[in-house]
Amino acid sequence: MSEQTDIRPVAYPPETILTTEQVARWLQVSERTVKAWPLPRLKLPGSTVRFSAGQVLAYLEGRPAA
Repeated sequence: MSEQTDIRPVAYPPETILTTEQVARWLQVSERTVKAWPLPRLKLPGSTVRFSAGQVLAYLEGRPAA
């Protein structure tokens, strides 16, 4: 029997604060891509970076479709 991976889309409330890893999984891209994109981010003390789900969605919705 093979192990199945859960690939259902994740839905985050707009007020959710996400890590780089969570954003990458959510958008199905690499963490490196998330870091390279000019997404709105929250810079915390040290090198900690977080993302607001609502701000990420707003940014993506404002971009023209390819």
